[in-house]
Amino acid sequence: MNISNTVYENIVQEFYDNGKDHRNYKYLFQGLVEEAKEVENCNTENDLIYELGDVLWYVTMIARTKGWTLNDIMHKNIIKLEDRVLNGKNT
Repeated sequence: MNISNTVYENIVQEFYDNGKDHRNYKYLFQGLVEEAKEVENCNTENDLIYELGDVLWYVTMIARTKGWTLNDIMHKNIIKLEDRVLNGKNT
């Protein structure tokens, strides 16, 4: 299945808005940290892909609350990586 960033973001937003009280940053940042720890402790590839999905959910929601898209984040990251290469900091 090939899902665009926009479709994913809209699905995630629907879950986020589904009557849950996820609207404060502390919840989102704590959740991201917890999921990152779960990624570290994965024992199988199946577990890893599910936990990375949870990390992506939190990253997406933090971005959306700031008015950013995943494309915005990817674009900024590419600029940062290119800048590192140009300044000899790619190691």
